[in-house]
Parts: sequence; structure tokens; C-alpha cells
Amino acid sequence: MSAASIEEFMRALERVHSGANGALPTLAHLAPDVWLVVPVEKAPTPGERIQVPGVKEDDDRIFFPVFSTEATFKRWGFRDLWGTLPALAVFEAALAMPCDALVVDAAGPNRMEIRREVLMTLVNIARSETGH
Repeated sequence: MSAASIEEFMRALERVHSGANGALPTLAHLAPDVWLVVPVEKAPTPGERIQVPGVKEDDDRIFFPVFSTEATFKRWGFRDLWGTLPALAVFEAALAMPCDALVVDAAGPNRMEIRREVLMTLVNIARSETGH
């Protein structure tokens, strides 16, 4: 994925995060083509599903951490193992676990949270566009 594509994705994500009108369909359109960095519990064997850790906040909410780049992942400093997945697959994985929100770039500099209900709408829009 080119740097321009991840930058476009992050701009759309910022607009979704801030509640801008029309931002969700734009982000849904970009999600199948952009790859995000995810921490993993252990390296999966071929055909095995990855196990991504949920993180419990002080207020007992659980978030699913993802990162825009390897550099933002390393800033987090929580795990050594990571992988890359299409953003849409990451969003679907977040919905499959008991979490309250997906958090992009948890350690900053621009931490953004997508609540579960927004994430579900985003995935539905993206899947309707791709015909899956």
C-alpha cells in the first residue's frame, strides 16, 4: 500500500472520528485496499486465525488496538509480534471479539476511536460495495 493511500485512509478516519457528514462511506470504500498493523499474541501457523489482544482501559472498556504504520505500533511498546491485514478484515475481527471500540494508533500521536456500532455500519457499507 502506498503512503498516499494510508494517508488518505487516515484522513477519512479522522473525519469519521470527528463525526463529519459523509465520512463513513469514504472510509468504507478505502477499507478493503488499505493494510493496517495489528499486534498478535503469537505467530499463527498456516490456516490458523490470528489472536489479537484486547486492551482493558481504566474505565473497564475493552478496545481492539490497530496501527497505521509499524512506527506507530513501535511507539506503543506493548508487544513485539505484529502483522498486517486489510483494514476491512481488521474491522471484522474487532467485531468478532467482545470489545467496545477499535482504537487506531493507541499511543498517538493521533489516537482515534471507532465505537462498535460505527464499526458495524462501516463494515456493512464496505461489504455491500464489494459484493461480499
